[in-house]
Amino acid sequence: MLCSTLITAGLLFIQANGHIINKRQQKDAVNTPNLPELKPLVWGDVNFIHSTDTHGWLEGHVLQGSYNGDLGDFYSFTVRMKQKAKKLKKDLFIVDTGDTHDGDGLSDVTDPRGEVTQPLITNIPYDILTIGNHELYVDNITTDTVHHFVPHWNGRYLAANVYFKDLQTNKTTQIGNKYTYFKGEFGTRVLAYGFLFNFAGNGNNSVVNYVEDEIAKPWFNQSLKAHTPDIITIIGHIGIRYDEFKAILKAVRAHHPTIPIAVLGGHT
Repeated sequence: MLCSTLITAGLLFIQANGHIINKRQQKDAVNTPNLPELKPLVWGDVNFIHSTDTHGWLEGHVLQGSYNGDLGDFYSFTVRMKQKAKKLKKDLFIVDTGDTHDGDGLSDVTDPRGEVTQPLITNIPYDILTIGNHELYVDNITTDTVHHFVPHWNGRYLAANVYFKDLQTNKTTQIGNKYTYFKGEFGTRVLAYGFLFNFAGNGNNSVVNYVEDEIAKPWFNQSLKAHTPDIITIIGHIGIRYDEFKAILKAVRAHHPTIPIAVLGGHT
């Protein structure tokens, strides 16, 4: 199985039959540089588009030509790449690994932060997402995430080691799902997990278990035994070289020594 990650930066050119037919950008944005040395994207049997740590920067970096794509550009890119994947009969999964607000005036002007920007993100056709530490610092942001953002994704928001705490009863419930198992449009069977790094700075209404403790629980081994995936996808708001990912990979390989694993990180 060939697995590839498709990456874009800057302005999106809309093409028909190989020809540029339109070009849109914010009026005050620096022009996107022409990069003729870029080669065409190579498609694998399974493909990913991955965003992380956007921190509310939905308008892009208007003064940096290589990074001036905004949320509209990204939306257009994802929709058109989904269309292209369908034409090529290749499975394409779109992933986000957390920290979608805290950092830009548009996201931070509201209380809770992200009240305006989070609904905009739900337009992106994400297949799986996970939580970041910035969703957990402040109680009302966590509450807003749990009640107004997570439900939109219908079980594809994954946060295996993160729990929501009712401050009245002290009862904890899972934020999102621990994992999901699904088939891509062209038959790829995906077993996907989502984790947050061993974060200790969260607010009062959330609980973050150490990753190593979470994967030692019965549910993790049971989930690995219960399904026969073509690919295991581990997404996390975790630095790609962090020990948490190493522990997850070791535990997965104990059950599935040869199945391809895609690891998509964040935070760093």
